[in-house]
Formats: sequence, structure tokens, C-alpha cells
Amino acid sequence: MRNPLYSCLVTILTALGLFAAPASALTIIPGSSGLDMAVGCTDPSCFNFGGTPVVVLNLSASAPVSGTFGLTGLTLDFSIDLDSPANLAGPDGAVTSVDFDPMNFLGSVSVVDQGSGNYSIATQIATVSGTLTANGPGTSTVFNALAVNVSGSCLASGDALTCGLTFGGAGNAYQLDVNGTPRYFSQTVDITGVVPEPTTALLFGLGLTGLAARRRSTGNS
Repeated sequence: MRNPLYSCLVTILTALGLFAAPASALTIIPGSSGLDMAVGCTDPSCFNFGGTPVVVLNLSASAPVSGTFGLTGLTLDFSIDLDSPANLAGPDGAVTSVDFDPMNFLGSVSVVDQGSGNYSIATQIATVSGTLTANGPGTSTVFNALAVNVSGSCLASGDALTCGLTFGGAGNAYQLDVNGTPRYFSQTVDITGVVPEPTTALLFGLGLTGLAARRRSTGNS
């Protein structure tokens, strides 16, 4: 019969391995993360050079996000969801504003290790999906943009990983229709996650061991 102390040790080491090692998926911390920039433009460049404004819709306020992301080797995986509607105020003709709700940013991109915990993300491809609603005279449109340019950077500091990702950056804004009129959008999402401390893993392992011991005791009584 296997020694109970051996089982206890295996349980603790397993917990440490699951939680102390670099996690492939971290939970996004809503209070430290958000959709912090978003514009809608009449031209993919999304630049105003005088004359007729190109940027016609601007994010009214940062919108909280949730989801998961993680850096495994030199690959960053992410699935980011809006927690509340993101409003972009106009006007854009008769449209007073647009809302994104729901909205998801999904992708797996390679990163370049720049040293000292810094990683850069050259322009690659991600998916942006959700529902866009035009306020004023308008309708809702469900969209699934499969080839959106994404770039950005990440910083690993202590037990925290922070990334800033721009979808449809300047010159590469992605197209969605607003009331049948092409508009071009760019958004920046800032996300932070924390790797659980080894102490947390140890307590988790001890908790599992205690449960196992209680079950053995109940079974023998």
C-alpha cells in the first residue's frame, strides 16, 4: 500500500508545478485592463491632416475587459472580451455614436524577446468579432473580422505580465459597415495578468492533501 506521506508529497509538487511554472493562460485582471483607445475613420489611414476630418468616431471612456492570455516561449495567445459596451461618440453624419457590445479579440502571435522582460509584437493577424450598433438612425451589425492587423508589446515584471495590443493600427484600420457606409476602426487594449505565487500553490496543494486525508479517514470509519 502506498505511503500516505508519498501521496501528500506528490500532490504538493503537482500543485507547485501547475501554479509556480510560467502559466500558458493567465486570467486578465479587469481593474488593471481595458479597451483604452478606439476610433472610427472614413479612411484606413485614420489620420487627420486638416480639411475634412478622417477620424469621425472616438472612444467616450475606457471599457473594462476580461478573458485570458499567456506567453508560452515566444508565442502570445489571447482571448479578450469586453465586459461592458464600448461607446464611440460622433457625430458621423446622422449617426450620433456607435456601440460595440459584445466584442472579442482572439489570436496567437509570435513575439520577439528584447531582453529585460520586454517583448515586441510586429504586425500579425488576429480576429475581432462582435456586434456594432449605430445610434441615431441605424441598425445593429454582427461582424467577424478574420484578418485584422495586430501589433504591440509586452512586459514581464516579477509575477505580472502586461501587454498593449493595437488592432487595426494607423494605416491598417479594419473595415466595418455603419448603416451600409464603410468605416475603418482601430482599437488598443491593455491587459494585465499575474502568475499565482508559489505560496498560493503550496496552500492549494496542502488543501488538496487535507481533502484526500479526510476522505481516507471517512472511508475507514
